[in-house]
Amino acid sequence: MVSGSDAHGTPITLKAKQEKETPRAIVERYHHRLLEGFQRLGISFDLFTLTLTKNHQALTQKFFVKLKEQ
Repeated sequence: MVSGSDAHGTPITLKAKQEKETPRAIVERYHHRLLEGFQRLGISFDLFTLTLTKNHQALTQKFFVKLKEQ
């Protein structure tokens, strides 16, 4: 299973604004806590990453371009 911490969503944006931080700082602070919580619940991931990674950005752009072309 593949998932990750969303650095672009409304909850992260609002939390960052509330704490006068960047969304990146909030995501980096909570990312490992989320992963540990999932592990305690017996949920494992093949890949648990951030939406800030170059891989995520490239894949998202690829999907967008493909959909736009169709």
